[in-house]
Amino acid sequence: MGANKRQGEFAIKTPSGTDVFVEVKGRSWEGELSKEERDSGRKQMPKHLHAEVRWVAPWEHIQSAVDKAYGKFRSDTPNLLIIADDLFVGLEHGTGLNVGLALYEPGHGGRFTNSLMENLGGVGIFCIKRKGVEVWYEMKLFLNPHALPAVAIPEQLALAFNAVDNVDRW
Repeated sequence: MGANKRQGEFAIKTPSGTDVFVEVKGRSWEGELSKEERDSGRKQMPKHLHAEVRWVAPWEHIQSAVDKAYGKFRSDTPNLLIIADDLFVGLEHGTGLNVGLALYEPGHGGRFTNSLMENLGGVGIFCIKRKGVEVWYEMKLFLNPHALPAVAIPEQLALAFNAVDNVDRW
């Protein structure tokens, strides 16, 4: 259970026994469609159409996920936001750039540039990777350097996912 009696997706337990509250947010390509596109039936078409071109700003989806989820994070327990997407241009492409703009860049309203989001320990970008018939999962973990000590991602979890607190080190 998170803040304001709002439920998260699940809790994980580190090998040392620390519980981590986890909220998952996932945006889909249908959410990127304009009202006009939805009204014209684009949502019923395949995700990728031949020669379709559009403007995308994946970092905005990261910021939106942080903003929507933030109210669930308590100030007394480690917590993690995981973003799993199905966007037109998925977050597995240019992850460092998009996360850098969304979380660490003051000029783009980076959510981890001050203590405004201090109840959030970190953000994980969850990706499904494919090569032929082979499928595997990967998560890149980005820490909030301004998180309260009580909500920070436990060291064991951070080490397991090679977490960073600044994309310059990514």
